[in-house]
Amino acid sequence: MVLRKSCVGFKITRMTLSAPTITDDQLVKAQKAVREFFPEALGKLQGLVRIPGIAWEAFDANQLVLSAEKVRELFARTGVFDEVQILRSEYGQGA
Repeated sequence: MVLRKSCVGFKITRMTLSAPTITDDQLVKAQKAVREFFPEALGKLQGLVRIPGIAWEAFDANQLVLSAEKVRELFARTGVFDEVQILRSEYGQGA
């Protein structure tokens, strides 16, 4: 990729393709993993988007808490993080 400086920033003037760095075996494994895990991931996402997540004074804050807890639980289950927390800010404090 070639970038050229202009008066408003950079713009791309040319791009080239490089050879793929993934082997056929790696591609097959990736496709298999997507077929295997996609339905579960999609189900989790569908469950999350069903929870109302807009907050204002008249809104039931329990829905927002439920949404945050579900997301925290999903992150905790990955095993990637030592700790996953829900942090709250005070209403009206510039959050």
